[in-house]
Amino acid sequence: MTKQAQELSSKFSNIGNHVLISKNSFAVFGNENNDDLVVTGSCKYNSTKSTLFLNSNEFVVAHKDIDFLKESVNSLTQSSAYAVFQISEVGIRLIKNAVSKIDATHLRIHTYEDAIRISIFDYRKFLDSSRIARSNTQKILYYDCDNANIGSEFSTTITASSFNKLTNQDMTVRINENGICQFEPLKDDIKYLLRDQEVFEPVSTTFSDRLGCQISLSLAPNS
Repeated sequence: MTKQAQELSSKFSNIGNHVLISKNSFAVFGNENNDDLVVTGSCKYNSTKSTLFLNSNEFVVAHKDIDFLKESVNSLTQSSAYAVFQISEVGIRLIKNAVSKIDATHLRIHTYEDAIRISIFDYRKFLDSSRIARSNTQKILYYDCDNANIGSEFSTTITASSFNKLTNQDMTVRINENGICQFEPLKDDIKYLLRDQEVFEPVSTTFSDRLGCQISLSLAPNS
């Protein structure tokens, strides 16, 4: 056990139990309930040997496998980006509150007109078994960001449970072309890396000239 491993395991215990420590850097891997999430950052570790820890104890793995794991983690951030934008601490809290309000499962981050929209929804409500009873309602909440630098249109979906692991502070968000959504707190030297789940809320939204507002049509999942 090293001091760095113990400190990192304690600090990110809500993320996962596996910690990879390399020279001046670390990676924490999400547990089974949020295995789409990896946290990376800098640390004071001068050894040239990378080591994997489980619950602060060294996990014996072949050196070639650890080196492969390290390179795989590094590759997650080595990508061009579709867009870069910022979310304030207030925005993070608002999105988390929306997730709690409708018990959302996913957040889809996508281009919408000249801005970026975050669609917050419970995918389970769109399954066939949930559509039989008309008393069930299907809600989608939106959070729009207009401070984005957008290179091209995109859509990426992350799990709400992993988003809830983010700290409540101002974030820079980078949508990578390799399917990784990257959240960087402005005050901490870390990155939250979330994998695209490649799902969409089965809803079509159009503008109604008659009503003078947007209307949404909920489609069957196999439409």
